[in-house]
Amino acid sequence: MKIALTNIITNAIDSMSSEKGELRLVTHPIDEKYIVQIEDNGRGINKRDLKYIFEPFFSSKPEGYGFGLAI
Repeated sequence: MKIALTNIITNAIDSMSSEKGELRLVTHPIDEKYIVQIEDNGRGINKRDLKYIFEPFFSSKPEGYGFGLAI
């Protein structure tokens, strides 16, 4: 979970403007589990890339390894 959240948060930070970036994390307890909601005001994921985001080694970043969401 720690690795997955770190990757999602890092990607969110990378996609936001350095002057006006906003990142919001909210947890909601449900029974004995939690829902984690992550929102940012970054540029988002290109629609053509959506079908690949969970595939290992897929990255839209030139320096990316593509492990982020696949983890």
